[in-house]
Amino acid sequence: MQDADIERPTNAPSSAPGQPATATTRPPEVPGPEPRKPHPWPLILGLTGLLGAVWAIAIVSRYPNILPG
Repeated sequence: MQDADIERPTNAPSSAPGQPATATTRPPEVPGPEPRKPHPWPLILGLTGLLGAVWAIAIVSRYPNILPG
């Protein structure tokens, strides 16, 4: 069982004798930006447009004289 109060040596270079040791503090780590979720609007608009195109083709094939020409 290890004692939790044991001070572990650091890899920092030792300071010159007679000078107080300076503690180096690391800045708190800021988490990176979260991955962005894709917006649902492009999918909704694309599927609506596809449904509209299929609906238009179905109407034109059912009633061929609906369009002039």
